[in-house]
Amino acid sequence: MLTLLHRIPRPILRGLFVAAVLVVFALTMMPLPEMTVVVSSQDKFEHAIAFLVLMLLGTGGWPRRVGWMAVGLSAYGLLIEVCQHTLTTNRFGDPLDWVADSVGVTIGWLLLRRAARGAVAST
Repeated sequence: MLTLLHRIPRPILRGLFVAAVLVVFALTMMPLPEMTVVVSSQDKFEHAIAFLVLMLLGTGGWPRRVGWMAVGLSAYGLLIEVCQHTLTTNRFGDPLDWVADSVGVTIGWLLLRRAARGAVAST
């Protein structure tokens, strides 16, 4: 997956990142649909995966801004929880959702770091 990101032009990755940020926000503000729960804490896995994808897309578009991307996405996760709590009547902010968001960002950062080490070792 990470090698695929290097093949996609940065402007496209940046556009995908912006679109994904907007889609994530829209989905988190919508009323919760009835969903089948496959595993316990499924919601937390979904948060972590979404923010992992955001981290990979964001750093693919801005590869020299990994640290800022991580901080910004973690703050974005917190903003979503505050907005859910204050702007919606059908959702509520959950601090554990923000933790799951931050875990996804951290996993993305670790994957990127590992890939960078592999790229340096192979040159």
